[in-house]
Amino acid sequence: LELSCSGTKTSDGDFSIAGNFTNGVTFADGDHTHTFNGTTNQLIAGVTSPTGFHTLVVNKASGTLSADTDLSLGNSLQMDAGTFLADGETITVNGNIDLNGGTLQITGGTLSLNSDANDALDQDGGTFDIDSGTVNIGTLASQGNTDYNLDDGTLDISSGTLNIADELDVNGGALSLSGGTINVIAHTGTEVGSAASKFDVSAGTVTISDGDVYILGAYDTSATYPALNFSGGTFNITGGTIYLSETGASDESFYINLNGNTVNNLVFDKSSVGSNTLDLWFEDFEDLSSGAESDAGATSWSIGCTGTATNCGYNDANPNDYFYVLSTTFLNGNRSFVGRDMDN
Repeated sequence: LELSCSGTKTSDGDFSIAGNFTNGVTFADGDHTHTFNGTTNQLIAGVTSPTGFHTLVVNKASGTLSADTDLSLGNSLQMDAGTFLADGETITVNGNIDLNGGTLQITGGTLSLNSDANDALDQDGGTFDIDSGTVNIGTLASQGNTDYNLDDGTLDISSGTLNIADELDVNGGALSLSGGTINVIAHTGTEVGSAASKFDVSAGTVTISDGDVYILGAYDTSATYPALNFSGGTFNITGGTIYLSETGASDESFYINLNGNTVNNLVFDKSSVGSNTLDLWFEDFEDLSSGAESDAGATSWSIGCTGTATNCGYNDANPNDYFYVLSTTFLNGNRSFVGRDMDN
């Protein structure tokens, strides 16, 4: 199907195409669904960029659909069967991405999903293969609730970057990270995201052999929703690093639930903003009674003092008595445990 000459060509209904689509004019998609279902390789081409569709469906028994022009989808991208290859183009989706089958493969360029829906990218099957380039799930400052919901199928990342505005939820299927970076950015602009865990695994299989996972930004301020929550599933984490790092305008707490699973490298970094963000752990004793030598709270501790009760208490007139561990202070290559005003 070739659109040529001049003016605007308007879709007057849904259509399927088994061959190539070439656009040389303005194409008005008519809010319709356009399905590519050929059994050989298909190409979306043209001199008009970006080429727009409303709902683009890939349902190919065989072969690959690719594009040599940028694409802008007013509604959604739906993968049912076959392969959709993006190898350098800019593809913008202004609704949802539904992965039901087939393979969505990114080897370069940028795929951006502009949506504030909780299940903006919903994967119930197929393979999302990120080999290079950038994938943005929620890209605008107001899209603080956008998440990637993996229920079945495979998310396979060997290189490139996956940015998620709010949550990465693994409820089934398989997540494999062998390189590249996942950024779960819970704080974008003025949004603080939803009150939920940010990297939440309740079922399925997680395999991390290399690469980095950054859980960034503001979280729920209680332990109800740990930012990193491995509540179920199977884990095979032999490499790579998981970072919890404050990057937004809020200074909040980190909570994690590894559920007995081994993590190769786990890094806490609260050094970017806020009055207390240098502290990985901080205890100023101000909530304790005078003379207290222990605390049974979430970070329980006890001390032994050789003096009398009057000079063993850390909650005294001096407000500058504390224990803490700094993320940026090192002693012989290790992070330091610091105590001040130790009395006896």
